[in-house]
Amino acid sequence: MATEPSSRVDLDYPDRKRSSARTHNSPTMFSMKTAQVVLELMLALHRFGLVHPYCRQRVAAAFLPNHKIVMSKRRHSTLKGHADDDAIKSSKSKLLNTQQYFLLKSEPQEYSITNMQEDKTEEWDGVRNYQARNFLRSMNVDDRCFFYHSKTKPALTGIVGTVRVARTAQPDPSACDPKSDYYDPKCTDETNKWSSVLVEYEQTFPVVLTLKEIKQEAANDPDGLLANLALLKQSRLSVVPLTREQWDEVMRLIEIKVGENK
Repeated sequence: MATEPSSRVDLDYPDRKRSSARTHNSPTMFSMKTAQVVLELMLALHRFGLVHPYCRQRVAAAFLPNHKIVMSKRRHSTLKGHADDDAIKSSKSKLLNTQQYFLLKSEPQEYSITNMQEDKTEEWDGVRNYQARNFLRSMNVDDRCFFYHSKTKPALTGIVGTVRVARTAQPDPSACDPKSDYYDPKCTDETNKWSSVLVEYEQTFPVVLTLKEIKQEAANDPDGLLANLALLKQSRLSVVPLTREQWDEVMRLIEIKVGENK
């Protein structure tokens, strides 16, 4: 996934650095009773998929003077997801039995699996490659992702844990934020072409399945499951899909390595 920085904003995998949370305050426009009625209406419409969570946040900010829009803890800002629509989407995903599998890359010196474990949930934003963005958009609630450390020492570069998708794609506000390192000058609220998802921590593996080990397994079996792994075929992308069989094979290799290290 890793690429060298350039003057353009279409980098495949921007650095993931952290920042303090920000808040946005808006003046009181209506009475609290009116605000409550409108917000309840927005919530009801949102449960049927008729109102985007971002819109609900903006309405709340307009009606309530002390309403806070929670931003990402990373350097680029974003909005958090909500549990009510997640439950609906999760049940739909289970009914359709369409669980998918992905791999997400992050530089550990900027945002590691340890940070992910501490934060519990994190907005996966700042992706500026169209193909990687499309993979984000294809994710459903409860899809699973390997957490991959990149751009570090060879012994530490590899798969270190897993996360699950807690909310599907929404417009990525960091693209429209002039203060963000990943600001897209062409971005507006109406023409935001970038997306982000919310992920939730699952587990940290006791070992690292390194990129070197994955490549070796693929070389040993050119017709095997790992030979066509997108991690190897599309190494520039920060978000790549896996098949269920590839996921299981990676998990098998991790279990073997854990057993060898006991």
